[in-house]
Amino acid sequence: MAWIRVETGKHVRLTPAQTRLMSRLLVADVITQNSNRLRTLAILDDLGLVEQASEDRWRLTGYGRRIALELESR
Repeated sequence: MAWIRVETGKHVRLTPAQTRLMSRLLVADVITQNSNRLRTLAILDDLGLVEQASEDRWRLTGYGRRIALELESR
C-alpha cells in the first residue's frame, strides 16, 4: 500500500494492484484494458492518474506519470 496526494490535495491509499499497474504504465506508456484491469483503471481514472487513450487503451496523465515516478523511487 502506498499513500499519495492527488491533484486536489486529498491523500489516497493505492492498493498493490494499483501501484503495479501504474508501474507497468510508466514502462509501457500505453496498455490495453482487460476485464481484470478495468476496475483498477477506472479507480485510477477517477483519481486523475490515468486517462483513456482510445476505446480500450489507457495511459498515465502528466500528474499520474509524476506520481508513478515518485512511487518507483521509494
